Amino acid sequence: MNKSEGDAVWLNDSANEMFGKILALPDSAIIPMLLGTTHVSMEQIKKYEKDLKNGKNPKEVKIILAKEIIKIYHSEKEADAAEENFENTFKKDAMPNDTVVKTIEANTLLSDFLVKENIVKSKTEFRRLINDGAIKDVSLDQKITDPNFVLQDSIDLKIGKKTFLKICVVV
Repeated sequence: MNKSEGDAVWLNDSANEMFGKILALPDSAIIPMLLGTTHVSMEQIKKYEKDLKNGKNPKEVKIILAKEIIKIYHSEKEADAAEENFENTFKKDAMPNDTVVKTIEANTLLSDFLVKENIVKSKTEFRRLINDGAIKDVSLDQKITDPNFVLQDSIDLKIGKKTFLKICVVV
């Protein structure tokens, strides 16, 4: 785990952020993290290490690691909620519990709004995301393909892999 490599988990991260960051760690970090950051017994860690060598899916052990760390810095209840939120968001493609909600007037260009709110850096980045199919209306399960998309109704968006946004349109 290294701040320079972008895989640092901060003590003041929310439970949801911790969960996602821990699952994104390289598989080689699992055992060292279990050893250095949790209260899991040495016997259990050796069992996890053996399981991994025998082909167990590393994600299963990362989930255990994430929940153990979150229990220490938050609570068991928040660890369970973070796991559920992760599953809903990334397996079932639902909106996360802590989705940012923004309000906008009707007939606003989506590109203008996202740039103004610093959700995307520029209209060029917005067009790249559109061309890559990386902006999706979660409610309708449809990619937004029009770079001149106009916001006329409220919409739940997924932008890239990790950004979720609920836009409420007022008339």
